Amino acid sequence: MNYLKLTVLFVIILAVNKCLLKLDYTKIFKKNSVKEIFFINMILSVIIGYLFYQAIILIYELSTNLV
Repeated sequence: MNYLKLTVLFVIILAVNKCLLKLDYTKIFKKNSVKEIFFINMILSVIIGYLFYQAIILIYELSTNLV
């Protein structure tokens, strides 16, 4: 079960990262701040991905306890 949880976490982080890459950060940062945009994108994708992961795991555990 731990391998499955870890796989789900990485898949969600990758999906969130793909979604965050579509955003335009040039309106927030200066023109040549590629490193800062990359760093913010990585941090946000891990944070949001982990929150989605926790929500999915909580829903799964609550649904298995109902039966």
